[in-house]
Amino acid sequence: MRDEGTAGNPASSPGPDLDPSTEEIRTSTSEDCAAFQHDIFCEHCAYNLRGLVSRRCPECGADTRLLRESQSQIPWVYRHKTGRLRAYWKTVWLVGRHGERFCSDIARPVDISHAKRFRLVTILHVYIPILIATILYLGGLNRLDPEFVLYAALSLLCVLLFLLFVTAVPHYSLRHPDLPTETQQRAAILCWYTCAPLACILPIAVLTGAVAAAGSFAHEMNWLGSKMEDFVVALLSVFGIFIVVIPVIMMWKTLFVVKRLIRLPKAVRSNRIRIILLWLATTLMTLGIIPFGVTFLVIVYFSLT
Repeated sequence: MRDEGTAGNPASSPGPDLDPSTEEIRTSTSEDCAAFQHDIFCEHCAYNLRGLVSRRCPECGADTRLLRESQSQIPWVYRHKTGRLRAYWKTVWLVGRHGERFCSDIARPVDISHAKRFRLVTILHVYIPILIATILYLGGLNRLDPEFVLYAALSLLCVLLFLLFVTAVPHYSLRHPDLPTETQQRAAILCWYTCAPLACILPIAVLTGAVAAAGSFAHEMNWLGSKMEDFVVALLSVFGIFIVVIPVIMMWKTLFVVKRLIRLPKAVRSNRIRIILLWLATTLMTLGIIPFGVTFLVIVYFSLT
């Protein structure tokens, strides 16, 4: 899938002063609306709505007003008006909780620059806490072993590669001969947003760090009994499990969004299989082959020197 430009660039100005994702869908006084000019599939039955002037799907009777909205439903697009922080977390909530509204942007022009920026911010949300925690841990050691520092740097590199590859897989692998070109381009661009659940790692990581720091300080001051220490360890273990589970949730959410975006059963099935296989391959490469291969070379090098 090509990355050049946009799949039907939206206007640079969002139009209304308010974020349209917070507005109610405008009601129509007439049953007839402007006809869909390209292939858009009903969100409920996958009927092709191209040329439809009625506001209801002729196959299942579903309301098509959300698909007819002229403005993007993604808050991140309006971050310069609403504020970056607010727009970011509203987009995370939209993708994670209101998939139907998010997927309705397949019917509108989408800008790849917004989607790429959102993905970059999400990766930084995950990677920066890991980087800070590693630096603090290394800084707290009495003696730094060069071999251990090398392993830490390798781990940080592998985590970054994992985040870059696993969030890019849906965009570059989404294609099918039965899908119209414009639909493929818009769906591929919207897939950049499916990394949104990874943003939840940031508050969990911050909370984990706070609990670990408080527990360590209390232990040094002998404020904790054995039962309380066990509780802190159990709590940190739960936080660790959540951090591991969140990428799995992201993958599940991506497969759900892919189904809602392209609708065609054959295209959904083939794209889901391709995405899962590429996820497995990238995970094996970034978290398995690369670190173990480099570790083996490091061990051989230090053993020879």
